[in-house]
Amino acid sequence: VIVKITFWGATDEVTGSMTFFENENHLGMVDAGLSQGSNDAKERNFSTLPFPASKIEAVVVTHAHLDHSGYLPRLVRKGFHGAIHCTPVTAEIIRVILEDSAKLSEDEENPLYDINDVKKTLKLIRTHAWDSEFSFLGTRATLIPAGHILGASSLVIEGEKRIVFSGDLGREDDYLIPPPLPCPKADVVVMESTYGGK
Repeated sequence: VIVKITFWGATDEVTGSMTFFENENHLGMVDAGLSQGSNDAKERNFSTLPFPASKIEAVVVTHAHLDHSGYLPRLVRKGFHGAIHCTPVTAEIIRVILEDSAKLSEDEENPLYDINDVKKTLKLIRTHAWDSEFSFLGTRATLIPAGHILGASSLVIEGEKRIVFSGDLGREDDYLIPPPLPCPKADVVVMESTYGGK
């Protein structure tokens, strides 16, 4: 089985996390975030994806921050209709963040998405408790605690190889959120590196 990983967002910048995951004839994504802050962020958010949205079968969202979940309604507007997997807490925070994002952009001449796109997006969410197995593109997948914010997870994919997507990781000494679990043994680790230099 050939697995192909394509990094689309957050490659030369901190925001806009999007990773395409191909497993045989299946196509999915880990995170679907908006680009933020840079001069060309809006242009990046309107740019054409490397794959048609309608071909994407599923998305796993590691946590609810806009730079990891904010592109979801745009994906739906462009034809995505698959499952969106995340923890129950992440789903609750995503609802608040996406509704707010749509409201902020409703006065723009050409909004990225609107509240109707958000409503359609929320109907696609499937929640999973930590350590609860679910199917993702023909593999077994599990979300494990990553710290960072409430509901944040790392993704463990079990196929012929074990692949771990770290998501954004929390600190060991956070007063409110338990620290991330140690990474399980893996053949491949895809690591967020926002704080890689510290």
